[in-house]
Amino acid sequence: MNSLIDLTGKTILVTGASSGIGRQTAITLSEAGAKVILTARREDRLRETMGVLNGDGHDCYSFDLCDLEHIEDFLKKIVDRHGKMQGLAFCAGITEVRPCKMTTPEVLQRVMTTNFFSFFETACQFSKKKYSDEGAKITVISSAASVRPSRGQSAYAASKGAIDASVRVLAQEFMARHININCIRPGTVDSPMTRNLSEDSRAHSLEVQPLGIIPAKDVATMIAYLLSPAADMITGRGFDIEGGVYL
Repeated sequence: MNSLIDLTGKTILVTGASSGIGRQTAITLSEAGAKVILTARREDRLRETMGVLNGDGHDCYSFDLCDLEHIEDFLKKIVDRHGKMQGLAFCAGITEVRPCKMTTPEVLQRVMTTNFFSFFETACQFSKKKYSDEGAKITVISSAASVRPSRGQSAYAASKGAIDASVRVLAQEFMARHININCIRPGTVDSPMTRNLSEDSRAHSLEVQPLGIIPAKDVATMIAYLLSPAADMITGRGFDIEGGVYL
């Protein structure tokens, strides 16, 4: 890890840490010196992530962030054991691809709760002085789909667009405590899901994303940068890592 990104002495919560971007983010943050607190629904997968982290002092908690009413209790449990946090990397989320005629209110509710409501509640609770230090930082994963969606992504794109909009508002509200909040909009990222795509699906991804499938480490490194002191002057912004989708 470049010495520019130094997270030594910082405790950072990573959601969605059981796989994909979340797992790689946890690894990258640990390599930068952070104490990483992992959460996702499956404890067995969290333990696997714990096993590949650099350094010690890390911890993991199985929790469903869709349980919005208990997010504050969850954060309190972490702080009671590890003290106040200095960073939040929100990487949890789901993808739903359905035409509008199959996008029922139940589907919309599930996607919005998982991708947006859980993020919003976690960020708002995290910003309280009893859970985070002044000057803490938050980074959330949005998606290139919030800017340039494809057919069937109405619910998913809406949930990510809500993240983009809320980050710009939360940056203003959190400024009193000098808490920075930013989002990252990745294109198609290398993950267990994309590795199992059919040849036709992968070919389509490469057609619209000419620089290729994005390594998860590229996204994780940007998260680490935005959570570091090197990004003290950046807040309320969205950063694209999209492999050329917008060209």
